[in-house]
Amino acid sequence: MADRVEQTACRSGKIEYREHSKVQSVTVTRSERVNDRGVVYAGTEPSAIFRSEDGGETWYECGDLTALPSASEWSFPPRPQTHHVRWIEPDPHVPGRLFVAVEAGALIRSLDSGTTWQDRAADGPRDSHQLSIQLSAPARLYSAAGDGYFESHARVLFKARDMLLAASGFAAGS
Repeated sequence: MADRVEQTACRSGKIEYREHSKVQSVTVTRSERVNDRGVVYAGTEPSAIFRSEDGGETWYECGDLTALPSASEWSFPPRPQTHHVRWIEPDPHVPGRLFVAVEAGALIRSLDSGTTWQDRAADGPRDSHQLSIQLSAPARLYSAAGDGYFESHARVLFKARDMLLAASGFAAGS
């Protein structure tokens, strides 16, 4: 991964790569470790994810979020010309699996530490504000969103609406 660090201008603990200097979210993984440290991820405005394997001393940009098909629809209402990463939830059970809430526009996922991204589900949340994975239930993801409450069972994202759960998410078993 050292070659990726050299590809960016992110040094001395600051994210100043291109226009991505406004950090909106940060997390440290439990399941993904390098040199006995949790990997740090930071989300910015406009939407991008950066990764640090040395406690924030150096950063590199993960895969391009704005290349996803839904990105052209992302917009933060108070500043409609932009959008940002509101929340990053690393899976504590599966190293490298990340869930990311883009405000406003998508709940997306990576299975490879942010190298590539899977776009939002057709009926999934568009305005997730917080995400959480239950430690005692590995297949469960919760999403508090401006467009409703969502939760997963068996890695399929569901939305609670009128006491019914309608399947609306990522494929089961992945």
